[in-house]
Amino acid sequence: MFSKLKLIAIFLIAFSLMTSLAIADTAVYNSTYGAPYCADETNQCVAPSSLLLSLGGAIPTDEPNEPNTIDACIDSTNGFYGLDNNVEAITVEAVSGNITAGSQVTITGDLYDDGDYYLIAYTNSTSSINWNTIYGGTTPSDPVIKNITLDNVTGYHAIRIRTDVESLSTSTNENSCTQSAYNDRDDIVFYVGDYVAPEETDTCTYSGSGNWTIDLTDDCTINTNYDLGANEILLTNTGNVTFNSSINVTNFPEPSTNQNIYIDSNAYILVS
Repeated sequence: MFSKLKLIAIFLIAFSLMTSLAIADTAVYNSTYGAPYCADETNQCVAPSSLLLSLGGAIPTDEPNEPNTIDACIDSTNGFYGLDNNVEAITVEAVSGNITAGSQVTITGDLYDDGDYYLIAYTNSTSSINWNTIYGGTTPSDPVIKNITLDNVTGYHAIRIRTDVESLSTSTNENSCTQSAYNDRDDIVFYVGDYVAPEETDTCTYSGSGNWTIDLTDDCTINTNYDLGANEILLTNTGNVTFNSSINVTNFPEPSTNQNIYIDSNAYILVS
């Protein structure tokens, strides 16, 4: 049997692990935006087909909450679901970590297409919408998968995918809401958090175990005595390192081109 203290400790550890992991989120329809959205910072925001399938006034199945756009742009009122082009689902996923300002994301669009055209547009604001068409052309095999780098702006951003029988390209202006006989526009709103820079590793200090890799771009001056035992010193990149202390090491590196090692008069290097 677990004691109460043990149970509390296990809960705290589990909670800590959960909060440190990137979390995926399924979008929900938001009437304020008029489109699916993910409220919080996540590593993945998914608008599933239950929110986006079909288009405008298509028969026999029309699109839920159509047109699912954050502006005045609408879908065509023609079409037959299962025969004509439409956006089925959209996913925005961080390449690494969570979706943050300036980070790279992968956009996946599940499209039903009969050989027509598509585009992907992006805006870094849902209050001052300015669509930038970043991809466009003949619809490739399903799904469409593209990477983009987000603007360095915190807040709610949006991705739009449009399918159309009319030709689409990166020069297509989505701010004009041009309408055709058969087009489907769907947007997804997602939160972009603050970028948190990874902690820099201090290569000028030996960790106390394993090999010691010194980044020469750090221009280290080593003033502390270290005994590396059976471990080695390794050099990366180009630049300088100055030793001004006692170092006991199994193997001392031979510098390559543009790698400079300076041994100060107070230094003592023992290679054992």
